[in-house]
Amino acid sequence: MKVPLFLDGRFCLSLDELKGLLSRVPVEKGPLYEELLSVISDGVLVRWLNDGSDDEKKLANILSSYDNPRLALNALCLGLDMPTVL
Repeated sequence: MKVPLFLDGRFCLSLDELKGLLSRVPVEKGPLYEELLSVISDGVLVRWLNDGSDDEKKLANILSSYDNPRLALNALCLGLDMPTVL
């Protein structure tokens, strides 16, 4: 079982829940945006994705190829067919 990802004061258990959080980022570019950048730069999000399905592992590989967390966040959004947040 995948370990929950803690974001925005709640546990994120699935990719759908992560997409729900990401959908709020362009509107609320504030603490949640900064928290996402932090879990990306610390490698937490890549590890969380690697514990998931093959599609999640593909997203983890995409994220791990970026040194800049902002670019990685945009790549994640593109990988999930969502608008970018840069």
